[in-house]
Amino acid sequence: MRIISLTLLLALGIPTASLAQDSEASVITPERVRVIDRFPRRPHPDSFKSSSDEEETSPELPAPLEDTFLLHSNPGASKVIYLDFNGHTTTWMDREFVYDSWNAEGDDATFSDTERTIIQLAWQSIAEDYIPFDLDITTEDPGIEALQKTGPEDTEWGIRAVINHNTDTYSWAYVGSFNDPVDQELYAWAGDYYSIAESWIWIADSVSHEAGHALGLQHDGATPGVEYYPGHGIGETAWSPIMGWANHGLSQWSQGEYTDANNDEDDLMIITTRNGFGYRDDDHGSTAEAATPLEMDPTVLAQGIIEQSTDVDFFSFTVGRDGYRSFTVSPDALAPNLDIEAHLYDADGVLLFTSNPATELHAEFDEYLTSGDYYLSVEGTGYDDPDSDGYTDYATLGAYFIEASFDEDVGDTGMLDDTGAMDDTGSMDDTGSIDDTAEPLDTATPEDTGNPGDTGAPQDTAAPNDIVDSGLDPEPGDQAKSKTSGLRKESDASCGCSTAAPAWPAPLLLLPVLMVRRRE
Repeated sequence: MRIISLTLLLALGIPTASLAQDSEASVITPERVRVIDRFPRRPHPDSFKSSSDEEETSPELPAPLEDTFLLHSNPGASKVIYLDFNGHTTTWMDREFVYDSWNAEGDDATFSDTERTIIQLAWQSIAEDYIPFDLDITTEDPGIEALQKTGPEDTEWGIRAVINHNTDTYSWAYVGSFNDPVDQELYAWAGDYYSIAESWIWIADSVSHEAGHALGLQHDGATPGVEYYPGHGIGETAWSPIMGWANHGLSQWSQGEYTDANNDEDDLMIITTRNGFGYRDDDHGSTAEAATPLEMDPTVLAQGIIEQSTDVDFFSFTVGRDGYRSFTVSPDALAPNLDIEAHLYDADGVLLFTSNPATELHAEFDEYLTSGDYYLSVEGTGYDDPDSDGYTDYATLGAYFIEASFDEDVGDTGMLDDTGAMDDTGSMDDTGSIDDTAEPLDTATPEDTGNPGDTGAPQDTAAPNDIVDSGLDPEPGDQAKSKTSGLRKESDASCGCSTAAPAWPAPLLLLPVLMVRRRE
């Protein structure tokens, strides 16, 4: 990486725009080191979904178009990343500098429906990258006081991510600038793509990468001489680091576990210990005793977040009559960071079934269950070997959504009672007999301790059915799957974390599926 003094460049009359030709340049300014990122284009030929792959459709969005600039991933959080598409004026090197508003089409004074669609999809993808943390990703201007850390007594600050298409043809950020005492922006070039899918992916990955720099992170590359690691693998489990560059597959934070990695810094530790915020509080209990009851009416809709690699979320339910039950636990439908492993236990904590499809991100069960009480657990998992085409569970974190289907008259409930003992016959279908040798579930496992530096006291867990505060919106629909050019299309919910007035019923904000997905 070249290290360049901006003061020297200006003194020599060398235009700073020339830095766009060097993806590895870092500029030393009076403030700090500014990393210049000129990201490579389409490292994988099929990285982007194109309209030629299938009939062009309008993707469902996390909020009405008129609420595009009211989106929040974690309302009430004291630290924010503000996605500024509206233009910005700042002072740099004693000169006033003006960023135009982002304008992909039409009048530059207004935002078209297409532009609002791209903004919402980009926001949703960025929100998934940062959803484990006690941090709000928002498109609503929080005001300058919420973007600068004015002193040790200040508890609210963040950073402005300026997004436009014509200021520079590269992106940049000051390393560690999240905690600056001024409204210090980062800049994300919106790219020169014109389809909705290509545009939101480029914007989202650019912002998440530059915000990573602002939070103190460096590039994830490879030796010898690869500045941005392009990822590995195929299909749903294709993997790349957020601080590398790939535009495809499962994107995650990293600690350099892949072959020839040139950076083994612990991304999660740096993010959660150096910027005034840690992880979100655990939203569901991590033991059977602290399980969140599922409401059966007759379709279950529940949601949650895997905030840390040690997090396991438990849910309880009662089967009122023998019969088949189908459960599907899915990650974010648009740009997931979470690979899911799920387990079903009986009332005594004996493991009955495990679901972790080898090359898919969701988990599912379709089993014959006798009347009685059961537990469902959800956690993140890795895949294969990170030295080849896999990844560990280090940063398989993110949102998930639970759906279930069964006959309407089975009488199932979400509450455990004394009369729901499991049928002694334990009858199962031919594909899934009970494993009588399984060890009972340890219900005394301590809760996750939360943020680094905590004293080890258990975290508070959500009250039964209290799942609104996670800021996620599940959506109804069946779980039929089809393959189109390697894209998994399913009726997943997406991370709809808007604080705009919802047009759907509370407490569960129902959301249609987003069909445009970052899959290979």
